[in-house]
Amino acid sequence: MENARQELHAKFETALGHLEVEADQKEVEIESMQATIDKLGEQLYNLEDENDRLKEEFDKVKEEEGAERDRLEALTEALKEVCCFHFLSIFILILHSESRPISRTVAANDGRV
Repeated sequence: MENARQELHAKFETALGHLEVEADQKEVEIESMQATIDKLGEQLYNLEDENDRLKEEFDKVKEEEGAERDRLEALTEALKEVCCFHFLSIFILILHSESRPISRTVAANDGRV
């Protein structure tokens, strides 16, 4: 009976030793996984910061492009007005010159027709 008890105790000690080794291995795995989680958390934090920076930059560029578009539209309208005024001025001059008698036109051009 003493032998059976010692044998049982030895089996128990062996099983306990295996469980302790497995527990140590699991603890190492958990520490490794925690380090990976911490690293990924830091990467996520950095990516969120980069995303926020890119959004701000995009909004700034979008605002600048809107201002540039407004400026170009105003310039286009101003050029249309200038061209229209220039065209009308030339048109009026042509009409006015066609309505003058030939003798006045010749005199005004020093005898050139």
